[in-house]
Amino acid sequence: MSSWAQDPVNAVSSFQVSVGAAGTTNKTVRVPKNITLKAPGPGYTCGPAKIVRPTVFLSADKRRVTQALMTWNITCTLLKMVP
Repeated sequence: MSSWAQDPVNAVSSFQVSVGAAGTTNKTVRVPKNITLKAPGPGYTCGPAKIVRPTVFLSADKRRVTQALMTWNITCTLLKMVP
């Protein structure tokens, strides 16, 4: 996605992905080893997953809190096209 006012040097994006079949308990959940982010253009290169504090989710009525088994951050960098 592009915009007229986007500064390509300083632009960042963030999004959440739910991973299926990654484990269902604290002992079986596994960090992804090889991340591929597919998008139009030259593509992205992604670093290793870094485990961070588990994400906490508040219910719509704000009465219940649930917590992810594990949360990780992955940084991907847009590859530049060589002219």
